Amino acid sequence: MRLPDRIVLSEPSDINEGQLVVRFFPSSNPQSFTVSLFTCDRSPLPCLLGSFMVDRSTSVSAQRELQRHQALGDYLTLDNNVKGYLIEGSLQNPYSTFSTFMWQQNGMIYSLSFPAIERQSILNMAVSMARGKPFYRIGD
Repeated sequence: MRLPDRIVLSEPSDINEGQLVVRFFPSSNPQSFTVSLFTCDRSPLPCLLGSFMVDRSTSVSAQRELQRHQALGDYLTLDNNVKGYLIEGSLQNPYSTFSTFMWQQNGMIYSLSFPAIERQSILNMAVSMARGKPFYRIGD
């Protein structure tokens, strides 16, 4: 898994970073891991701020989604020989207020999803993730 070294959102932001709720969602079939950030613990209104995901590059669904990003998205070089692809929320099908960014690196497929208005923050986080050191699960 790779995570950005920091999460910097556009200004002005009414989000208190100290009050973000972090949830982890591991999956065994297909094997993937998601870290999601929420602005509240419970609410009748959606409070998802964004998510970071990792899948093995052998995942058929992750490969299909990466191919969709390569075909439709804008690309950005993240690091040496690592290209990522951004699909803006308005180009999602169906339309979404969230944009997604995906790339493949070291046998894994990474993606992050944040509100479309955070385009520059998404790109900055993706570069940070691609250039940073991954961390691994120890033991089973």
